[in-house]
Amino acid sequence: MWHYALRVFVAILLSACDGGDAGGPCGAEPDSQCVSVCANGECGELHTWDCNASTGEWRPVEEINECDWSGVDGGCASTAAGCNPVSQTGCCPEDKCGLVLEDGFGRIDCAPNGTRGIGEPCTEPTTGDGYDDCAAGGHCFDGRCREICTTINDTCSDGVCLEFADSAGNPQPLNWCMHSCDPLAQDCSLPGEACYAVGLRGNACMPSGGLAIGEPCAGVNDCAAGSQCVESDDESTCRRLCGTIAQTWSTDKAGDLTWPLCCGADCTSATRACPESDQVCWAISDGAGGTFDTGFCQTDVEASNPDQPDFPWTCDCTSPPGPMGEVCQFQSG
Repeated sequence: MWHYALRVFVAILLSACDGGDAGGPCGAEPDSQCVSVCANGECGELHTWDCNASTGEWRPVEEINECDWSGVDGGCASTAAGCNPVSQTGCCPEDKCGLVLEDGFGRIDCAPNGTRGIGEPCTEPTTGDGYDDCAAGGHCFDGRCREICTTINDTCSDGVCLEFADSAGNPQPLNWCMHSCDPLAQDCSLPGEACYAVGLRGNACMPSGGLAIGEPCAGVNDCAAGSQCVESDDESTCRRLCGTIAQTWSTDKAGDLTWPLCCGADCTSATRACPESDQVCWAISDGAGGTFDTGFCQTDVEASNPDQPDFPWTCDCTSPPGPMGEVCQFQSG
C-alpha cells in the first residue's frame, strides 16, 4: 500500500506566455524534479507539473515512482535487507538497525530510534514483540544499553564482544559488548553481575545465575560469583575459580611431556586457591588452545584421564610426576 506524506509545495511562478508554440499558456514544461530519495538511492517522490491555464502557471504534482518505498515520511525506505547493526546503515535517519522481536523470535531489522545511550538504563520489550529504547548502536540487555559489536576483530570500544543465546539455546542474531573484569578479583561494578572467564575473548561481567558450587548448570554464568559452569565428563557443574600458573610444557627423563598447573594452596592467590590439597587448579581453555591465569578446582583424580586413547594423562598432587614439580604428566606409553 502506498502512503503519501503531507507536504506544502511552493509554486514556481512562470511568466504567462502568449499562447504560441512554446508549450501552451504556461510555456515550456519545467523538468521533473526528484524531491526525496529512497534508502537504495532511487527516487521516492517525483514532482511533475500541471498547467493552470487560467493563471498561466505551472503547478507541482506529487507522484510516487516504482522504487521500493515503504511509506516512511520523507520517502525513505527502511528495509531489513540493508540493515547493518554494527555500522548502523540501511535504515532511515529517524530509525536504528537492531534486534526486533516477533512472537518471541529475534531478527535484525529497522525500528524507531531510541533515546538511551550506552551504559544507561533501558527497557526491553515486555512481550514477545517489539524493540528496546536504546539509541542506534546500542542493545538493551539486563537493563542496560550495551554496545553492538562483531566478534571479528572485536569492535568494542570498551569491554569484550560476546555471542549470546536465548533461553532455548538459539544464538542471537547480533552480539554486544560486556565490561572486562578479573574473575579472581570479582571486580564487576553493576549489581547482580559477576566476572567469568569466556575463552580467548578474555573475561567479562555477566548477570550471575547464583547456583552454588557442585550444582548442575548449563550456561557459563549460571553459577554464583567466584565460580563458573564447567563441562567435565559429559556433565556441567559449577566449579570454584582459582588462580593457576602458566602452562609451560616440560619433558621428563622418560621423554614424557609434563605441565605444571597447581594444587591446593600452591596456586597463585591464597584467597583464590583451591580449598583442598588434592585439588588441581585446571586452567580454563576455550578449546582452541587458549589458556589463562584463571582455572577451576577439581581433584587430581578428576583431572586425570588415563583412558583417553590419543592423549592419556594423570595428575598427582601428593607426588608430582614432573622433574620440576609438574603436577600432570602425559603418558607416552
